[in-house]
Amino acid sequence: MDTQLNIRCTEETATTIKALAESAGLKLGALLEKLIARYQPDSELIPADSNALADLRAMVADLESRLTALESRPNCNPMTDSGLIAKDSTGEFNQDLAAFKSAVVTYWQGGMTGYGPIATALNNSGYRTSNNTPYTRDAIKKVLQKAGLV
Repeated sequence: MDTQLNIRCTEETATTIKALAESAGLKLGALLEKLIARYQPDSELIPADSNALADLRAMVADLESRLTALESRPNCNPMTDSGLIAKDSTGEFNQDLAAFKSAVVTYWQGGMTGYGPIATALNNSGYRTSNNTPYTRDAIKKVLQKAGLV
């Protein structure tokens, strides 16, 4: 016999739970049963808030870009200049401006509020301008101003 259960939560949480159930192809009740079955009563629950979620998304984006950089093929150009291997200007940097702007906003909303640290993090993640030069703190500031965040 099924029993009705009323749960009070925020609209965001309800939407997330419904989307999770739908993506798993389960009814809401079945999803909740699976979640309860996996719950360990001795473990500490960490409250999820939007800042933690933004931080996690920024970390995942950073790790994905690092993984992509590691998986990219090394430059096998036999041409050398002054004993150094010539650098291929088309391969190893992320020059996608939309992805860069999105990453800037993600870092800012994730709690990283300094322009310099954001620029350093993105440059270390492989983001470069169309000239393959590192982004500066001024570029970060302009993106945030255009987004209306500063």
